[in-house]
Amino acid sequence: MNLGESIYQLRTARNMSQGDLADALDVSRQSVSKWENNMAVPELDKLVKMSELFGVSLDTLVHGTVPADGTTDVPQTPNKTKASAENSFPPRKIAGIILFCMAFLTELVCTALGGMLEGLVFASPFLLCGIICFVFRRNVGLWCTWTVFAIADVYLSLATGASRGLFSLPMLFTHRLQYSSPISIIVSAVLVLWLLLLFILTLIRFRKLRLDAQQNRILLLSAGWLIWILIPILLHLLVPSSPAISAGDGYRIFRALHVVNVLVNWIRIPLFTTLCVRTLAVLRSLRKQK
Repeated sequence: MNLGESIYQLRTARNMSQGDLADALDVSRQSVSKWENNMAVPELDKLVKMSELFGVSLDTLVHGTVPADGTTDVPQTPNKTKASAENSFPPRKIAGIILFCMAFLTELVCTALGGMLEGLVFASPFLLCGIICFVFRRNVGLWCTWTVFAIADVYLSLATGASRGLFSLPMLFTHRLQYSSPISIIVSAVLVLWLLLLFILTLIRFRKLRLDAQQNRILLLSAGWLIWILIPILLHLLVPSSPAISAGDGYRIFRALHVVNVLVNWIRIPLFTTLCVRTLAVLRSLRKQK
């Protein structure tokens, strides 16, 4: 039995999918598939993690001396403890239930005070984070933080007129900061710093991710970067520069354009972050091959 067959048998004996094993090892599902088909060899640290995960010695894993019944050759006490912990109710789901309860209480209190729509707004962070706790098994805290930031960014941008664009180079050169209120400037600065911190934390979290430089993947990344560049250009072309509007209609159009701008930004932000993470993963793989 070779290494690929050994990994496959140990994985299936524990009812793990390729995605489950990939999540446990912080690699892509394609990498696990290549290991099992003997198209690639895992790194030493991945082999060590797999031996601990499967409860077998490194020699058994590499040479494939796995018993037919799927039993292991090392003491099983730690693994039984781990298995019992996995079979119990995951802490993330407990946190999700608590968040659902907080969302319900928030909506109940706001409805009692006569603000049902406001209750939906204030309950949305708890509700969405609760859903994330049930849907995702890894990086739950990171995705919840991104969700809370997105809601706060949209709400504060629409409620206070704050905009992260105040700190872009074009705005600084046109001195728009001089005509903005202190509150909007402070809120905008907090949003910019919050976004920068989240972006850095995301890059750090996926710093070990490696993706093979396949032609299809490179084409998709190139198309993604092109779309990210073209979105603001297309938005600028679609929005008239000097429409003939009345003063009353001008405010409504300004608010509508502001909403569109906020939503478009929230298409570009996750797209940019995803492209950065996956591009760096491909570059790491290329550097390792060299």
